[in-house]
Amino acid sequence: ELKNNEVKIKNDIYKKYDKLKKKVNDYELLEQKYNETAKELNDLKNNLNIKDNLIDYEIIDAYVISRNVGYWYDTLIINKGKNDSIKEGMAVINSRGLVGIITKTTYTTSTVKLLTGINNKNRISVKIKVNDDYLYGILSDYDNGYFIIEGISDNREIPVNSVVTTTGLDNKFASGIEVGSVSKTISDNSEIARKVYIKSIVNFGDINYVMVLKR
Repeated sequence: ELKNNEVKIKNDIYKKYDKLKKKVNDYELLEQKYNETAKELNDLKNNLNIKDNLIDYEIIDAYVISRNVGYWYDTLIINKGKNDSIKEGMAVINSRGLVGIITKTTYTTSTVKLLTGINNKNRISVKIKVNDDYLYGILSDYDNGYFIIEGISDNREIPVNSVVTTTGLDNKFASGIEVGSVSKTISDNSEIARKVYIKSIVNFGDINYVMVLKR
């Protein structure tokens, strides 16, 4: 009888343990869902704030439905297309800055070429705000977390954290869309040719909601 009681007590302890373990797992799952929902709400809130500054454009909201693991930082697909008046060449942004450009559309989806996939074939005209003036250059590459600007003929000093935006001169993007801020400048031996390295605050590895700008 004593042995049976010990077995019963052990079984009761195991049952209580299993219940507690289940509660912990349920709590962790709820916490994860809460964090995901909070992030989505924050993204949407930031998008609404951006809209207030883009009164000259029709804004088409969209969300990411597909990304190819092998081309994660090159392209993504959104859930809006020709049926929503989206066309090739339209700029795509999120609450933090320029994300990319529409390169292909179907009736219900669109392919976005990400800014991180930039190269010499799809360079972008940009300007760097220095005091009350602008220096113009070409965003031509992305390397190890930095976007690179070349072709700046002006030799004025460019302070760190100077804001970089699109110029609109290449007819790819409207003027004034934020690209990032200056992190460092590297010159060659002649001090004439120099590369400006900028950082975007867009997290290109984690994009869920975007806005397509229609002029």
